[in-house]
Amino acid sequence: MAQPGEANPYAPPRAPTEEAGPAGKGIGDDLVRRLIAGDGTEEIAVADVSDNLFYGKKNCRRLEGTLAQQAEAAGLRTDVYQAVYWWCIMSVPVVPRGVYVVIEVAQNDYAADCYRVARVAWDVQQVRVHATFAWASLLMLVSIIGSAYVAMTRR
Repeated sequence: MAQPGEANPYAPPRAPTEEAGPAGKGIGDDLVRRLIAGDGTEEIAVADVSDNLFYGKKNCRRLEGTLAQQAEAAGLRTDVYQAVYWWCIMSVPVVPRGVYVVIEVAQNDYAADCYRVARVAWDVQQVRVHATFAWASLLMLVSIIGSAYVAMTRR
């Protein structure tokens, strides 16, 4: 049993205070407070048929305590995560537009999903994973369509 003043080895790890991104190991409280307050952030609305989409949920964090209360009071959800914002063709990511820490707006007046975001440093690994899967899927689709076309023209 931990003595007063000693660290509890069974306590959940605390989120670091640095911002998210390749250098950080999570989404810190300072960045979350900025997102909730709207300081240095953007609002992005993404419709179902949009040519710009968020992909990935890295460094997911569910807000607790006063941060969760502040987020709900500001009309935001209590989940925060890092995502890559992509320019897409038919929902296939083509060009990365940036890496953001994202918190979703709970209710909005648009027929779209709204997000409050803060740009963070590029996470090359996260971008590379998305691009690899997207381009491999696209290549597979093109090869299937091409094979079907060749098979139909040979009849």
